[in-house]
Amino acid sequence: MTRTYCTWIALTAFVFIASGISANTPKTSWEYTIVTIGNVTDATSTRLNELGEGGWELVSVVKNENDGDARLQCFLKRRKGAIENDRSVAQNVHPMPSEIAKRVVDRIPINKDCMILSYIPDWAHGNVDNIAVANNEGGVRVLIDWSEIPADLLERESVRFNLALYSRKTTYLEPTGEIEAYAIESSWGELTSWKKQPETSVEPVTRYPFIHGDGWKLFDITSLVRQRVVGNDAGHGVMIRFAIEDRIATPADWSGYQFVSREGENEWHQCRPVLLAVVD
Repeated sequence: MTRTYCTWIALTAFVFIASGISANTPKTSWEYTIVTIGNVTDATSTRLNELGEGGWELVSVVKNENDGDARLQCFLKRRKGAIENDRSVAQNVHPMPSEIAKRVVDRIPINKDCMILSYIPDWAHGNVDNIAVANNEGGVRVLIDWSEIPADLLERESVRFNLALYSRKTTYLEPTGEIEAYAIESSWGELTSWKKQPETSVEPVTRYPFIHGDGWKLFDITSLVRQRVVGNDAGHGVMIRFAIEDRIATPADWSGYQFVSREGENEWHQCRPVLLAVVD
């Protein structure tokens, strides 16, 4: 992935014109958010205007380009309490359970995710708002990679690293079988298909039980993260899949998670995947 940084000046007109916030507004505390705008087109200005109407001001923009697919990652701020009942960026209606949240010491952003499907082997659309893991029709798998982890976290042996994914819908049919995590060992882009999936470790680095119910699911990938450090290897992320992928879709004789992807919007914005650094 190449990252091209640009200043906020070129795009600021969209936001400040729409926001109507005077330069003489008294100083107050700010709140911040990050919004990803996919497929940079004329729709960019429309989306920024919507955010401006919600009181959001553009601070900076990062343009991410991957396999020809461009996105703008916009860092925005607004004065707290500026506009009541704003819906331009949804409130967190699906919070992390408190027993998990209280253990989090840092959140490492996910910089790419992708779903690949064995039964549609040429399907390559990692820019949609959902990803999934399922054991039907040869399998549905997820590829995920994350941003650089701060060195001080890696040096703390007490810190563990949990990949947090939010399942909007969980399909559960016993016996479900186990889920496995494999280290990705070659480069890949978000627009990856089943046919072009990257190389992975021969053996899984971790196994997990399949947990019934919707909501947040945690996958401890500490061993994979630590392996990357010991090997002085930047790594390419993790593949999450079922150990056995031999169930059929019709009739519904399978299990799986339908996760929110890093493109999740509106009420799902706060449910995007994240790598959590946690302590017991």
